[in-house]
Amino acid sequence: MAEKAVIDNISDGLKPKKEFKFAKSLEAKAREIAQHYPEDLENPSPAFNIQREISLTLEGIHRWQNLQDDLHHRLVKSECYVETERMQMEQRMPSYSHYRFAERHKFQRQLSRLGEEKRKLDVDHEERMQTMHQRLLLLLNKHAHIS
Repeated sequence: MAEKAVIDNISDGLKPKKEFKFAKSLEAKAREIAQHYPEDLENPSPAFNIQREISLTLEGIHRWQNLQDDLHHRLVKSECYVETERMQMEQRMPSYSHYRFAERHKFQRQLSRLGEEKRKLDVDHEERMQTMHQRLLLLLNKHAHIS
């Protein structure tokens, strides 16, 4: 349990802290609209359908964020593990050993692959969030016209 807390603190420090005020206000407005739709599933009104789509989009954004947080946490945990193994290897092997350089390169390759994976996940996350926010904006505009 303590390991998870340490890794959470590390991963929080390494996560890109990008605060997009427009996206946050867009999500807040959408949550406000989604809270006020009636529970009557038989209601065929266009406003109800748009509110339901807004709710589904918000749920998708929330699930995507949780998935990304989990993946980021796992990558940071893997980086910590590889770096720990590298440090332990350097302490075990004599400095003149020719195996030491091969092992060091192996760990460096693993770390660079993890770094690549993190960058790919960050790009994918930004693209997906942009798409979801555009959809949410479109739905909010439709709701404003219908209401």
